Amino acid sequence: MRSQRQPPQTEETPTPKLTRAGFQEVLKLLAFVRPYRVKFVLAQLFLLFSSLMGLAFPYFTGRLIDGAKGLGSSTKPTSQDIANIHHTTLLLLAVIVIQSITGAFQTYWLTEVGERSLADLRRETYTRLIRLPMTFFAQRRVGELTSRLASDLSLIQGTLTGSIPQFLGQVITLVGGVVLIMI
Repeated sequence: MRSQRQPPQTEETPTPKLTRAGFQEVLKLLAFVRPYRVKFVLAQLFLLFSSLMGLAFPYFTGRLIDGAKGLGSSTKPTSQDIANIHHTTLLLLAVIVIQSITGAFQTYWLTEVGERSLADLRRETYTRLIRLPMTFFAQRRVGELTSRLASDLSLIQGTLTGSIPQFLGQVITLVGGVVLIMI
């Protein structure tokens, strides 16, 4: 008789609530970023600039479409109309190039800061771990400790290099988008 295969049970971790203690723990983690703060701040500035360039793209695309609509009318396009389209096209290309360059620097520096901060965190964690009393290791399995450390450190890495910058970029895009719509 065949046994019915049950889907694996997944444990959902509860979403932590924002508390003062949690905020203080985040500040402790950000202390590992402090030695690399110049690159971190520069990366955030490039993120801001890249997000703003992302908002400029639809604006210049709209101008390009409006200019092309004018060429499609029954009247003969003037050299000024064609020059405006060429100018807008060059501005659009400049926006794409600038956004690519700022995005590359932002990604590179955030990755570098995240990896170096994580290496410092790993060093400190290892230093604390080897100084624990033997009774600590007698009560816990080594595999459990290793698994927890690897899991927690990868979450921290994802937060430092992905979640925080992505959140900031989305906030800039949201605020900028609302401002553009209002204008």
